[in-house]
Amino acid sequence: MFWKSIYLPSKITALLEKEDVTLEELLKEDDIIDECKSCNTQLIDIIVKEENLKKIVDMMVSRPDDELSEKEKYRNAHVACEILTSDLTRITEALSENEACLEKIYSFFRQEPPLNPLQSSFFSKTMGLLITHESRKTLSFLKSKDDFVDLLMRNLNISAISDLLLRLITCIETIEVRNECFQWLSEQKIVERLLALVDASQSNEVCANQ
Repeated sequence: MFWKSIYLPSKITALLEKEDVTLEELLKEDDIIDECKSCNTQLIDIIVKEENLKKIVDMMVSRPDDELSEKEKYRNAHVACEILTSDLTRITEALSENEACLEKIYSFFRQEPPLNPLQSSFFSKTMGLLITHESRKTLSFLKSKDDFVDLLMRNLNISAISDLLLRLITCIETIEVRNECFQWLSEQKIVERLLALVDASQSNEVCANQ
C-alpha cells in the first residue's frame, strides 16, 4: 500500500517546469500523448501556439526518412496525429482556424499516387475529426478545393480514404451543414462517379472499399 501511494510525476511535467522548454523536447517523451489526452493545460498552451501547431502538422504529413527503422520512421507522424486528434476542443478549434495548417494537411492529399497508406490513415483521421467537430469550417475548406472529389476518386483504393468519404456523408450532425454537404456532393456527381468505377471494373480493392 505504501508503494502505491507514491506519485511519480511524468517527464512531461518536469519539462514544463522549465521556462524555456521547447516543443521538440516535449515531443521526444513517450508520455506526451497521454499527457495531452489528460488535458494537461500547460502542454496544450504550448501545442496551440501557431508556430508549434504548424510544426506538428508538418511532422504528420512530411515524407519519412527511409534510412530510419520502421518503428522510428513513422513515430513522429503517429505522435503528431494523436495530438491533433486527441478530441480536445482547444486543439481542434486552433487547427480548424489555421488556414496554413489546413493547406499543409491537404498538400498530402495532392501527392502523386500511390499515397502512403499509413500516412493516409493519419490524414483521414485528422480530417475526419475536423469534419465531425468543425463541420461548417471544414466543409467550406473542402468545397474551396476544385480537386477534392477527383482526389477522392483517385485514391479510393486506400481504405482510409474511403473511410474519409464515409465520414463526410455520415458524421456531420448539423442538419443545415449536412444538407449543404449532400447538395455539394450531388453537384459533383459523386454517386454517378462511384457507379462508374464499379462499371469500369476497377481493382477489387477499390470496389471492396466503396
